Amino acid sequence: MIQERTFLLFCLLSAGPLPGQSFEVASIKPSPPDSHTETRRWPGGRFTASGVTLRALIQRAYEVQDFQIVGGPKWVDNDRFDIEAKPAVGWSGDLHLLIQSFLAERFHLAIRRENRELRRYVLSVAKGGIRLTPNTSGSQTWTLGIGTLRGENISMEMLATDLLQKVLHQPVVNQTGVSGNFDLKLAWTPDETTPADIGSQPSFSEIGPSFFTAIREQLGLQLTPRRGPVEVLIVDSVERPSEN
Repeated sequence: MIQERTFLLFCLLSAGPLPGQSFEVASIKPSPPDSHTETRRWPGGRFTASGVTLRALIQRAYEVQDFQIVGGPKWVDNDRFDIEAKPAVGWSGDLHLLIQSFLAERFHLAIRRENRELRRYVLSVAKGGIRLTPNTSGSQTWTLGIGTLRGENISMEMLATDLLQKVLHQPVVNQTGVSGNFDLKLAWTPDETTPADIGSQPSFSEIGPSFFTAIREQLGLQLTPRRGPVEVLIVDSVERPSEN
């Protein structure tokens, strides 16, 4: 039964686009050497990207983190592309499906999902309780720089599975049991555990605590390393796209 389900999921992920789930017009070309990296969604489903790698596009299309993508040739991480795509007039639907179809059509991308035992972190409440300010404003914003993280109206689930995963480049599971949304400010000294490749300019220059110490002392939370099942996307086949 498990093998049958895996085969069915592989077929769904690698099959061609369904009607209404592909861009009507789409162009792709190599990025200029000095191109900056940006992806944008415009009204009506128009999608543009500049200076993006295929790995970044897979993350965008399937809503996964970098560590969840396994396999593929080196150019998947190195080659950068500019993309301009738009659906038919009057389209309404899921942009992720459009990008998935685009990747299947232009990159001949075939992937499958699999659970693997990987190192991950569990987020829980530290001794003494959380040190966060509740927020019920309804406006949600966050900024992530080198050694800094600020957020408004952030849930524990978003903090764990989105923001902290971006810092650690590893899975983070929310086991705080805390509901509601909060404002937070976090500052730490980046090291080899927390890569300093996030953000364009350093915004925290003074010597401060390590990331894990800052989580405990500034937020009243703690991160504990454990191994557990993590869903990954395995790149079975892919080809460089032809320019148009």
